[in-house]
Amino acid sequence: MCKCRQVSLTWLGFPDFLRVHSVAHLLVCLSVLDKSSIHFYFRSFSRCKLNSTQEFSPVLVTILGTFLPDAIKIWFTNQKIRQFVDRVRQCLHCYEFTHATRVCNKNLCPLCGVNHEGQCQGPEKCILCNGPHSATSKICPRHTVEQKILEFKCRNHLTIGEARRLYAHSSKTNYSEAAKINSTAPNIEEIVNNRVESIVQHITLKMEQQTTLLIEIFQKTIENLVQYLVSVFHQTDLKKSPNRKRQMINLVPPTNNPMQWDAGGSNASN
Repeated sequence: MCKCRQVSLTWLGFPDFLRVHSVAHLLVCLSVLDKSSIHFYFRSFSRCKLNSTQEFSPVLVTILGTFLPDAIKIWFTNQKIRQFVDRVRQCLHCYEFTHATRVCNKNLCPLCGVNHEGQCQGPEKCILCNGPHSATSKICPRHTVEQKILEFKCRNHLTIGEARRLYAHSSKTNYSEAAKINSTAPNIEEIVNNRVESIVQHITLKMEQQTTLLIEIFQKTIENLVQYLVSVFHQTDLKKSPNRKRQMINLVPPTNNPMQWDAGGSNASN
């Protein structure tokens, strides 16, 4: 079930819900999701919230596909859901994370990492990281790395083998990139200054070119406009008829008295 890439797992916590209602009724209440793609898996134990005696039954919902909504609607409330991240599983014989206990033939002490009988008398020494703690302690760096691998597997829908390989490759890549950055740290300021100077020069050159181009376009536009206006005036002068010119001349009276002006024509006085 966990090896399928097209499956999303999520936890649902319902206080006393499954004690009253059946699974079929719960399936009907899930109106947001596609009912044909939902499968239910129940844990055989109950959990209690922190600082509370109220028990609730966790429900593991398997959804076909890689899309997982933020919440599902049950009756008139939205029940928040979260991705299911499996707990760290550790061999109880050699305390490695890569295999199960039933396939391991070793029998090592979790405190000192040595195969002996009776109570351990030596100092604590982790067999995984050589730290001053037991191999089952959650403060072990290997335990933290294993938890991150399981979260990476859940987010990207991968198998545990693929998640381990990709996580190890990404860790090596990040380390090599950090080493390169540290080795070239003294030259960063010089590189940044040179890059900024080249960018400023390039921008200045482009602005000068654009300014020159705009000035040329403006000059050509003004010249074309002046030529057009001159041609319009010439065409207007040429299109005037002789009769109209004659009428304009006849508008001027022969006397200097402005009251005797006439509009001209065939009945004009001599």
